[in-house]
Amino acid sequence: GQFVGVDVIMPEEQDVISIPSSAVIAAAFGDSVFVVEEKDGTTVVRQQFVRLGPQRGDFVAVVKGLNPGDRVVSAGAFKLTNGAAVTMDDSMQPEPGLAPDVNNS
Repeated sequence: GQFVGVDVIMPEEQDVISIPSSAVIAAAFGDSVFVVEEKDGTTVVRQQFVRLGPQRGDFVAVVKGLNPGDRVVSAGAFKLTNGAAVTMDDSMQPEPGLAPDVNNS
């Protein structure tokens, strides 16, 4: 004859912008990403400083600095400079996951 009252507090659902963590360039003066833009008919990149939030798996939340729909460079960003012309090639990008499984075979 025992009874227990329980309140379950669920985490609050939030809309966030998430990007692959490989897109982030960490530096002493702040984290940044390269945003892909069209300028005068050419595809170029612009370095954008961002404030990061929580990380889960291969993704990190961006709290400030990006807008929904912004396209960021997720591989090879450390080789770029602000205003560099680029060609997009998504064929070799590995599939990021929320719970990645490392397979060393």
